Amino acid sequence: MVKPSPGKARRWRTIAQEAARQSGRADVPDVADAAALDVALAGAAASGGTRLALWEEERALPLRQVLAEVPPAPVTLLVGPEGGLSPAEVESARVQVFRAVGLGPRILRVDTAALVAVALTQAALGGLD
Repeated sequence: MVKPSPGKARRWRTIAQEAARQSGRADVPDVADAAALDVALAGAAASGGTRLALWEEERALPLRQVLAEVPPAPVTLLVGPEGGLSPAEVESARVQVFRAVGLGPRILRVDTAALVAVALTQAALGGLD
């Protein structure tokens, strides 16, 4: 696992705060420290809500379809590293009640996939009216 430096995590938090202020959000999205996958999955499972793992191998269940069915409650999105999640990592996520979903036939860079997933989620749950 590649762990970002404390300075990088601080920078991400600053970006989240500035973006929230710029867009008029009352709340600031949480930017957690990097953690091992099993620790992150267990933490997400404990927080409840809908848990979705973006996986380029998932063709039958698109993210948009799942988002049309979920209640407006917290959604946790798992986005893998460059190269994607391995089948074993997806299975570990499934054990923690994540559903594997796809973003379509194109393979996206990890930073692009994360932004697309967040935008689709916000649009589906009313955050981008």
